[in-house]
Amino acid sequence: MPLTEYQRCVYNTLAFEGAAPDANALGQTWRTMLREANNIIAMLPEDQIGNCIITQKGNLFTGTPDELKTGLQDNVIHFHPGCVRGAWPIIGRKTL
Repeated sequence: MPLTEYQRCVYNTLAFEGAAPDANALGQTWRTMLREANNIIAMLPEDQIGNCIITQKGNLFTGTPDELKTGLQDNVIHFHPGCVRGAWPIIGRKTL
């Protein structure tokens, strides 16, 4: 899908390090990412909407959609509700 004049006007105001990337290629990449995100969302249980997807070790899940599907089937994917002021704990040695 080519850029409209409005989109091109906005795109032309952006600053890039080096040469500007091809706007049409960026748009295609964006649409591909949206399709993948929609596929991932469709796999998730409705009662877990808004929760973080975590691994058995408590790390954020960063796998592929296929790995997510397998993890859900194997019951090794977990969910964490988080909180507004929350942060992932950092465990380390206390220094004085």
